Amino acid sequence: MSASVGCAVKDKAEGAADKVATVVEFSQDPMAFIAQKEAEAAKSLTEDIIPALTNLTQPDLTVDWFIDAYKISFAAAIFGWIVIMLWDLTTFRGRGESGREVIDSFTKWTPVFIGGSMFGPAAGAFSLKGIGHLNAALISWGLSATDT
Repeated sequence: MSASVGCAVKDKAEGAADKVATVVEFSQDPMAFIAQKEAEAAKSLTEDIIPALTNLTQPDLTVDWFIDAYKISFAAAIFGWIVIMLWDLTTFRGRGESGREVIDSFTKWTPVFIGGSMFGPAAGAFSLKGIGHLNAALISWGLSATDT
């Protein structure tokens, strides 16, 4: 028990000595001390906090819940497309459209919908990764510019 008390007293004495040394260092040149602490804080910000925040902004598109959510939204989009096409097919006369306009609608917009459904997620993932790489490059450039 006396060994642990001795260690605690030693730790308190070292802590007090460190605080006295800090006060002496500050009193010798206050502006340089403040500038040094600001530089240390900026370095910590650029090395620790900004990269961690960057990793938070790059989502993992391979997790199960994201894939499940995409499957559900794709099924809802297909269902919505079918409903819109059926609505267009059943009400075109009442809106004053000809059969040619309905066929034109099917032949123009169905491939656009299918193409968007097929290549939209890949384009989204590509742009997300591209923006992530650009962000990482800008951050690494900023970090290398701050090394002194």
